[in-house]
Amino acid sequence: MPKIVSKSNTEEIPSLQVLAAKKIKETNPNLFFKLPPQFLNSPEFFCSGEVAAIVRQFLNSKLQGKINEETQKYEEKMKARKENIDDCEDAFRREPYAKFSGCMTSMLLTGLHVGLYFILKNTAELSNEAEVGWLVSIPASMLVGACLGICCAPKIGRSLGHCLYPSASNNITIEMEELGGASNVPS
Repeated sequence: MPKIVSKSNTEEIPSLQVLAAKKIKETNPNLFFKLPPQFLNSPEFFCSGEVAAIVRQFLNSKLQGKINEETQKYEEKMKARKENIDDCEDAFRREPYAKFSGCMTSMLLTGLHVGLYFILKNTAELSNEAEVGWLVSIPASMLVGACLGICCAPKIGRSLGHCLYPSASNNITIEMEELGGASNVPS
């Protein structure tokens, strides 16, 4: 866009876009938020570096404030989630839950052991020594199940905590009209 130069002196006369942008900035900068996106993205609007600087300076300052606010909210949500997960893990470290977890995994492994015994007994010809060996090892599977359940109780609690308390979204969506409406500048 050509610049208009006065014939009487060499001082440049600002374009209408620059004058309009300066006037909007002085009177009601919220109007920048109400401009349609195709207008803001058009190369004709930003042909003047001064207009682009005015608009971007105002928009960026407002936008950065909103981004900081949303980031702080996200960090607070994540901190609360971490505390909830830690509480869930601590609850599973306490004695009743550890005993319950040990008892349940002990029963699970013993049931699996006995179930496999009956499956093998009915489908394959087992020798008497193999049957006795299989039945004698049932207490070992109970003991392994109990130890496994007690040791894994905190991990089970942590896993349940992750399932019960979903993560906060890290995508921040900021509406430009919302920014303009939240400003202290009169409309």
